[in-house]
Amino acid sequence: MTPLRSGFVALALLLSPAGAPHPDETPVTAGSLADLGRLQTGDVIFRRGHSLISRAVLRIDRGSEYSHVGIVVRTPRAVYVLHTAPPSGSDTASTARLDPLDQFLSPERASAVAVYRLAGAASEIPSAAAARALSFAAAHIPFDADFSLTTRDRMYCTELVWRAYREVGVDLIRGRELETIWTPAGVRAVVRPSDLMSSPALRLLTREVLDGQ
Repeated sequence: MTPLRSGFVALALLLSPAGAPHPDETPVTAGSLADLGRLQTGDVIFRRGHSLISRAVLRIDRGSEYSHVGIVVRTPRAVYVLHTAPPSGSDTASTARLDPLDQFLSPERASAVAVYRLAGAASEIPSAAAARALSFAAAHIPFDADFSLTTRDRMYCTELVWRAYREVGVDLIRGRELETIWTPAGVRAVVRPSDLMSSPALRLLTREVLDGQ
């Protein structure tokens, strides 16, 4: 077990069960989100996971009901999520990657989902941010086990979303004071899911529980 995972697991073992669904959440499937055309390239998609790491994130970020985030990439044939995460269970990948939406929201990985979209008039910025995120995947940017915001060659999930948008002109955490947490590399100021969800640059599109959860 890596120091990162063991550190998160040790913390998670002290936690109460993951948070209850938000009262505004309604049942949905990954397929219905895609089939109804409700997702667009550049949307910011959050999920609430089941793992010990997910529980640790929820404990650390008490302002959020979601433990992971990525950027939607929609093609004519399918919907994907560009994200990065540490190895967990059977998922051994630890670089920025593109996963099908139904895999990102599979029952073993997610119990609830929330989708945010860039506020204001339609623009090319969400697509540009998604393209920037795709470049991170193409470069096989590894997961940042040190949770450092000072390096661009490694990223954690919220950092990836923040960087993708910032590099095309939208700083999703502008003016926000970041919380510090303990990490295996020391105390770090980190971007939490709630920091992104609180951004005035984003608006809530939908918040739903997943069928069968």
